[in-house]
Amino acid sequence: MRQPCDGSFFPPAATFWVAASVLVLSLWASGAPAMLYPEFAARWDTGPVVTTALFAVYPVALVLVMVLGGSLSDRFGRRRLMLAGTIIVALASLLFAIAQLPAVAFGGRIFQGAGVGLAMSAASAAMVEANRGTSTRASAVNTAATALGAAAAILVGGWLVEYTADPTHLAFWVLLGFVGALVVAVLMLPATARSASARSRRPLLTIPRDNRHVFVLGTVAVTVAFITGAVFLALGAQIIRDLVGTTNAFLAAATLATWPVVIVPVTLLATRLRPASAVQLGGMIAAVGFVLLLLVGTADSLALFLGAALLAGVGYGFLLYGGLGMVTSTTDTTHRASTFSTMYLTAYLAQGSIAVLVGALATTTSLATAIAVAVPVIALLCIGTTALARRRR
Repeated sequence: MRQPCDGSFFPPAATFWVAASVLVLSLWASGAPAMLYPEFAARWDTGPVVTTALFAVYPVALVLVMVLGGSLSDRFGRRRLMLAGTIIVALASLLFAIAQLPAVAFGGRIFQGAGVGLAMSAASAAMVEANRGTSTRASAVNTAATALGAAAAILVGGWLVEYTADPTHLAFWVLLGFVGALVVAVLMLPATARSASARSRRPLLTIPRDNRHVFVLGTVAVTVAFITGAVFLALGAQIIRDLVGTTNAFLAAATLATWPVVIVPVTLLATRLRPASAVQLGGMIAAVGFVLLLLVGTADSLALFLGAALLAGVGYGFLLYGGLGMVTSTTDTTHRASTFSTMYLTAYLAQGSIAVLVGALATTTSLATAIAVAVPVIALLCIGTTALARRRR
């Protein structure tokens, strides 16, 4: 058992909310360039394949870190890994804030992924442990925290694009301020002492032996949720500008932000459902949202995009909450972080692959063609996840 060490400024219960803030940071870092991709493309004179690659190197770096160090917080403590991760994200934000060349921005994006890869599994595990191992509250706050992070990234980026002269740098100075405050908060948490079992050698990634089918379905649900999110985070701003024709960046951001904002009340509703029921409902709603998104390219309607974002956000919320609940129910105290790492690794690898493929298709053909090809496939993935959850029930 880990015991809190003396000298901390926060009580042990504060670990739950500081860990939730680390998850806010994770999605803020992931979505920080969401409204800036058109600005990057104009500055660098490139197509969508470069900006989606900038989005995708984040999950690639995150996946590599999780493969190499998914169990580190099981061995060395949640606080140490959250601290290391947030410090690396701070360095990444500084690189973006001073970047003048694409190579520096890509370097910052890689450090973002690496930092979040260290901190995210540790934060998810810390929330479950601070909540005495129960999954309902931890899964709900986890889902809401990531939604708030994505909303902050989109709204801050959109406001800066519309009302400032240098949004591609200012957005990351704002993020750096949040990260700096979070580093201080993590430093003030109670430290955790390693037990003899914690110092033993552990697998880097873990798939539970018991209830493996529950873990697989939960991981599928989280993966499909992340794939749906990739479309809005990597291409949402460009869809609104190029296909809908909206030139006001903050209006576009406010419209796009409905996707993560609606996730917060959805998590409150989801707590009344069993995880498999939440996954089943989320898959169906997300599929309808992507059918609407398919129509945006032909209708040129901001209202239609708003409807698609709302439904996709509702679906994302149910999918993520249900998937996290299933995965949490299969973890144990000795392999919790490495189990979460396996889940996140799968989800982020799929998310990054989809983003690059859609960006490459948009560059070689057109954005409308890429949406017409990719969106039906994602809708089918949502329907397939619903079918799997229905069988599980």
